[in-house]
Parts: sequence; structure tokens; C-alpha cells
Amino acid sequence: MAKQKRLNYLVDGIVVHTEFLKEGEKIRIIKAPEKPGYEFKEWKDHPVFMPKSHLNIEAVYVRGSFRLTYTIDGVEVDHAMVTYGDEITPLPSPEREGLTFSGWQGLPHVMPAHPLTVNGTFAANTFTLTLIMNGETYATYQFEPGADLTGLPNPELEGYTFSGWGKRYKRMPESNLTMKGTFKPNKHTVVFNVDDEYRFEKTVAFGEPIRAIPEPGREHYTFTGWGDIPETMPDLDVSFNGYFNINCHPISFTLDGEEIFSDEFDYGTPITPPEVPVKEGYVFSGWRNLPKTMPDEEVRAEGRYYLRRYRVICEADGEEVDRVQVLYGAEPVLPDAPEKEGFRFDGWDGVPKTMPAQDVTVTAKYVEA
Repeated sequence: MAKQKRLNYLVDGIVVHTEFLKEGEKIRIIKAPEKPGYEFKEWKDHPVFMPKSHLNIEAVYVRGSFRLTYTIDGVEVDHAMVTYGDEITPLPSPEREGLTFSGWQGLPHVMPAHPLTVNGTFAANTFTLTLIMNGETYATYQFEPGADLTGLPNPELEGYTFSGWGKRYKRMPESNLTMKGTFKPNKHTVVFNVDDEYRFEKTVAFGEPIRAIPEPGREHYTFTGWGDIPETMPDLDVSFNGYFNINCHPISFTLDGEEIFSDEFDYGTPITPPEVPVKEGYVFSGWRNLPKTMPDEEVRAEGRYYLRRYRVICEADGEEVDRVQVLYGAEPVLPDAPEKEGFRFDGWDGVPKTMPAQDVTVTAKYVEA
């Protein structure tokens, strides 16, 4: 049994259709696919019957020609057949006295794969009016000769006032025209207020730098500043307010190296120190570095607890014979009691191990010698 051979149909080297036929079987040519801008010519060098081997058949196309139509104001004036992909040589532009031809609108550089119509129009000749403001081109217009120029709007520019054109034409001449004008910057008032009492004014032109007046000074007060001042003058009056705030400083109270109170006081405020807690067996030293009113600087008040001394009253036979000062918490060291004939001193009765936060009375003990 004969084997089938592959038959490929190719367009530009790409397989677009495949069939399998036996050797000697008649080849039925297919319809070639469409190729934009081209016309099919033939299947190149194809046999009538299938050969012994596989077979590739290549499609041959030729570029098509399409109609290029020229119209003026919608009326056809010429046409030509142009091959797809060829460079288009435009029809020469027509001329009419007093009119300007627009050119062929929509005309590509090369012919596309479809019919094409391009149109041109005639318009009355125009000339350019150029408006120059402060040495720079502000606007350009196209006018026909004799056109009314009295209705031109005055130029507008934020922050400026138009000063006029100098020489102004009423109608457009048969030539290009340049008119020159200037803008003058608007001027506005800048006001600086201090505590709603002091006022300073000056006039500044739009766009010019705004220079603040020097910040005023006042003893024991700090000036708040003028707020946000723009770098340049806006197109309106502006005012800036500054205020004096009384100076304020921190104050702290430290007791035995530990801070027990802190705050901030305005200058001149009477200072009331915090209450110091009572500590058994100790006496408070008072606050060092503490003024009566808040100065124009930081205040750090310091205080300490000192051990207090208490009395040990020594009595013998109901009479006081000595007194000894002893620090709170210390072990009392007492003298001997006075000698007593026929007796030997045997220490003091009622002596605490450590001194309490109060006076103590001790009594001499005697034993027979």
C-alpha cells in the first residue's frame, strides 16, 4: 500500500494549508488566502500529480494598484492609479490669486492598501499679528487684510495691569504686523502688627520679595515671629501679626537628690514651694536657691533632711544629774552617774538601744558596795 506524502501550501514561507496525498494522485489546487495590498498570481511550479516525495508549493503575489483621488473643496480635480507601497509624488499645489492653498490633507508618504481620497482647500490670504509684551511674545493671530483690530481684548496677567499698546492699528494691513505693550506690576500694602498695638506699613509690588521688619525686643519676653511670610508679594494686601509671650522657664525641687516636683513658671510668678512631708527623726533644711518670684532663667531648688538630736536626761535619786544630745537612731553613749557613798553605780535604767524621735529620761541604778 502506497504511503501518503505531505503537501504544504506556503505564503511568504509560512505553511497555510497541509494535505496528505498518495503518489500519483491528482493535486487539487486550493484558493490562495488574501494578502492585504497584494493580488494573487499563481502557485509557483506546482505539478499536476503528487510526486514520490513531500512537496511544498509557494504562493506568488504581486502588489496591487489603488486609485488615488485628488479633490478641492470636495470636487475631484485629478486621479491616479498607484501601486501599494510606492512613494506618492503629490499633485502640484494649484494657485489662485489672493488665496492660499491648504495643501493635500491626509496624503501619506507611501500608498496604502486601499483606495484613497485627499482633499485641499483655498482660503483667503492671512497675515500674522504678533503681540509682544515686556519683550516676549504674548500671542499671535492670523487675520485677512482689512480685518478689524479694534476688538482685540486687552492682555491679562495675574498680578499685573496692562499699560497699553503704544501705536495701535484699527485694521490689518497686507503684511505681518507686530504691536508692543507692557504690563506693570500691581502694588499692595504689607502690614506688620505687634500685639495689635504697634503697626508698620509699606508698599510692595507684585512678585517682589517681602522683607520683614526686624523682630522687636522686650525684656523678659520672647517674640513669636511673624508667621509664614511668602517669599514674594501676592496680588493682594497682606498683614502679619506678631506677639510677645512672657518668658517661661522650668522649675524643679529636689529633696535628698530625688526630684519631688517640677513645672514651668512664667517670669515674675510668685513661687510657692511644694509641701515637704514630715520624716520621723529628721529636720528639713529648707530650700536652697529658691527665689520669691520666678526669674528669667531655670530654677533648681534643693533641700535635705538632717538627723535630729534628742536629749537623754540622766537622773539619780530623783534629781537630774546630766543631759546628753544623741542623734536619732544612734546608740546612746552615757556618762557614769555621780558616786554615792556606800553604793556602787550599776548602769542606767531605761536606756534605749537606739535613740527614738523624742527625749528620753534614764535613771541611775545603785547597788550596796
